[in-house]
This record gives sequence, structure tokens and C-alpha cells, in this order.
Amino acid sequence: MESLAGKSRQLFQVDGPALVEQAENPRALNMIMLGVLAGLSLVPFSADELWSAADSRSKPRVGGANRAAFQIGLEVGRQAASQCPAGS
Repeated sequence: MESLAGKSRQLFQVDGPALVEQAENPRALNMIMLGVLAGLSLVPFSADELWSAADSRSKPRVGGANRAAFQIGLEVGRQAASQCPAGS
């Protein structure tokens, strides 16, 4: 992490294994991280737009699990964003 910190204005550390455990789905990390990205508001898409795009490409049988994982990440991202100094 230290080597990355000097190369970026912002660096967010996410405890992926703990969030996967919270989601109770070992295959959920990709949706969790997409939710984190949406929550940080660092991309030109809203959380709803990102979710809709991901959901439209998911199999229906995993939709509920994916939505739960996305929501976990979204909350983590929003919390991290709220703790950043303004203008960062």
C-alpha cells in the first residue's frame, strides 16, 4: 500500500475478504467492488446505472445475491467518501 500511496491522490483500502464474508458469498467480490466504486462517486455513472448494467448481464438466479453484494460495497464506498476531505 505504501508504494501505491505515493502514486495516487486518493487511495482507498477495502477489506475484500471481510466483505465477502459479510455477503456470505465467496464469489461476490466483483459485485462488492463495483458497489464500492459506485459509492465513491469516482466514475461518471450513478449507482443505479452501474447496478442496472451489471444486473442486465447477470443470470437471474444470482440477481438477489449480486444485489446484496453490490449494496454492501455501495455502503462501504459511501462511508469512505464521506470521510474524505472536501476537494480530494
